[in-house]
Amino acid sequence: MVAAASAAGSPAPPSDFQLPRGSYSASLRLDAAGSGGSGSPLVEMFQAFPRESAIVMRRGVELGVVCNFVLVVHCAILVREYWGTSGIDIVLHALCLIRLALVAPRPYFWISTWRLFVGAGRQPTPAQIAEQLVDIYAHPFAKERFLLLSYYVWLVVVSAMTWMIPAESSLYAQSLWQHCVLSFAGIVLHRAICVALFASLVQRQRWRQHGGGKRRCVAPSTLDLNTTKVVWGSKFVSAIPLRFRLPSCSRREVHNEDASVKTARSVSAAIAAATTAVSCEGPESCSICLACYAMGEQLRVLRCGHYFHRSCVDTWLLKHCNSCPLCLLVVGPAAATG
Repeated sequence: MVAAASAAGSPAPPSDFQLPRGSYSASLRLDAAGSGGSGSPLVEMFQAFPRESAIVMRRGVELGVVCNFVLVVHCAILVREYWGTSGIDIVLHALCLIRLALVAPRPYFWISTWRLFVGAGRQPTPAQIAEQLVDIYAHPFAKERFLLLSYYVWLVVVSAMTWMIPAESSLYAQSLWQHCVLSFAGIVLHRAICVALFASLVQRQRWRQHGGGKRRCVAPSTLDLNTTKVVWGSKFVSAIPLRFRLPSCSRREVHNEDASVKTARSVSAAIAAATTAVSCEGPESCSICLACYAMGEQLRVLRCGHYFHRSCVDTWLLKHCNSCPLCLLVVGPAAATG
């Protein structure tokens, strides 16, 4: 997976389009991330292909669980089949029981890691996804790492032992050797499938964005039919879905009073505060131009629920790409059917 990420280059953004909100500051945090420093190929992959990396990591955990389940069942069958034998088989019995004991606590860590990757993939921006992935990579579960290293040591030791025992002297040793071969094959197969999945996701994303070298844009008629134009104001702020409400900025408050009961002075003060704020966070700022929304400004809401300045997102959709800049959901009829 790392090799595939290093070989593939990240597509360059259009010259007249700005990076999503927080991408520069997030990249600085990624470069300073503890043990997952910027020199790590895996961190570079997270930065270049955050959404694809999140999918591959999640699928990798799921595939690993399936492979380990099959191997554990096979090991348990060997223990039951050769139970009661003597001689060298007693040592092999003990080794198999150690193998089963090492895997017993691992489902808890598999579920916990899977949930972390799912949470990372649900972040609203690629920079936040990459930041979450680097944090997971830089702070692994210590006990899970110990159990994994112990399993690798067990696999090497048992493979060496069963390889040296003559096949005719112990059928148990021969069967356990086959189990070790299956374990090595599972490790290689797991890596190969993850690399193939990552390469497929990257190629599909490039195909969707560029369409064989041609940019896929939205026609003006399609844009108006499949999006909604709104005016930034108190009613729209109160209607923002909870999943898009991030922490509000500290230097600006959203006024939820009805505009009909506001005095002229309070309206002027709200507009002035919106236009002079230095920085905004959450749903109060455009993720394209990074500017705060001002009362009365024209916004465009996409099918996915994300919204931007109308002029900003129209430039992106009409001239560069037919998908949301944040979640990449296609804008148009394909968004409803696919």
